Amino acid sequence: MTTSKPDEEQDIETGGEAPATAVTKNDTTNSSGTVAAAAAGDNDNETTAVATTEGSGGDDKKKRRKKKKKQSATSDGEGRPSAITMDEEGTLTPAQGTTPPPMITPQDTRTIATINSGLSIDQQTMMTQITTQFKDMEKDRIVREEIGINQMRKDMEKDRIVREENRINQMRKDMEKDRIVREENRINQMRLPLVGMLVSSVVLLVAVVSWKGPPMWKSDVWRGYAIAYPCMTLVISLLGVLKMCHKEFYLNNGKFIHVLLFLWNFVGACLLTFLNPFTKTGNGYFAAWGTVVCAAGALGIHDYLGCNNYIG
Repeated sequence: MTTSKPDEEQDIETGGEAPATAVTKNDTTNSSGTVAAAAAGDNDNETTAVATTEGSGGDDKKKRRKKKKKQSATSDGEGRPSAITMDEEGTLTPAQGTTPPPMITPQDTRTIATINSGLSIDQQTMMTQITTQFKDMEKDRIVREEIGINQMRKDMEKDRIVREENRINQMRKDMEKDRIVREENRINQMRLPLVGMLVSSVVLLVAVVSWKGPPMWKSDVWRGYAIAYPCMTLVISLLGVLKMCHKEFYLNNGKFIHVLLFLWNFVGACLLTFLNPFTKTGNGYFAAWGTVVCAAGALGIHDYLGCNNYIG
């Protein structure tokens, strides 16, 4: 009596032909069972046996096919467990503790693309080199443009700073020139009143000294004061005219000089006119008040120009 192997082992060994053999054996067995049932004369039992045998044979085929598919996906060609497992839904996943399959490298991708494009590896390498050179040239061009733009911006900023400095320096020079011009005009305008006081004091001194008529002074003291008054005005006016060459000195001390001259001339003219009149010397009389007018004019001009200079 021959013992047959199980259907699953036959399915694995024969590589997919076990189902047919198993079905044949089952059919033979079922046929013998059917014949025995017929010999017994039980037709109903025969029909039930045939239906049951055929149904069980179809289920066995489906189970064997599903198991074969799962086994082929989870084992290698020699029947050993594979690194990839498949679940009931057919999804393949790497088994735990195993190394995943290697990824495709860019070189493999280029090789596949070369094969598909019809180009050789040398041609593909040349194309890659050309593309790389083009990219490098484009990068260099962009870098040069950025450097040029940055340099241009720096040059423009330098030019702007230089122009601004030149403009500020020119403005300072112009302001300094204007200041010098205003000071010169101020000094020139104050020179005229000083010259007028100088001339008036000389006329007054000559009138007092050269008088030969009858005595018109109450005492010699008044005569001495009449001589000292124009002499003092003459000296101060002369110093004022000479000190105008020293701008800093005159600009700092000019107001004091003008105030002193105005007070000195005003007091002297009042004393000689009202307390000890010398109306007989007409030139001396007008010369005394001429010094007062010139001193007042110099003081007013100094204040006016000083305010304008401060405002400017």
